[in-house]
Amino acid sequence: MYLKNWFLSPARFENKQFVVYGNENLDDIANDPSNYDIEFEIPKNYYLASDLKIISNATINPNNINYTIKGDNRLDVTVIVSPKQEVTSYKNDVIEVSTSLETKLMIFKKLL
Repeated sequence: MYLKNWFLSPARFENKQFVVYGNENLDDIANDPSNYDIEFEIPKNYYLASDLKIISNATINPNNINYTIKGDNRLDVTVIVSPKQEVTSYKNDVIEVSTSLETKLMIFKKLL
């Protein structure tokens, strides 16, 4: 599963009216950045990758793992749930880049 633009959020309310946009492209959503704290329960033999920080992962029963992911001041969230480890990370002193060529996902995290 490749989840991007997968959740509903209320429109931004500004100057006593809702901010509207043309829905031509999901990248121009008029919403304000939000803080996210999301839990996923997935089968134990699957992997989870996200552009949010994985706060915890714990086995909750013999078949499933519970993941908690979190991010602040974000406009959207991308999550991948896959039966194989697709994301590879490369890190130096300044930046971490996580990429998956199969899903064309690239995640940049500034380390400082």
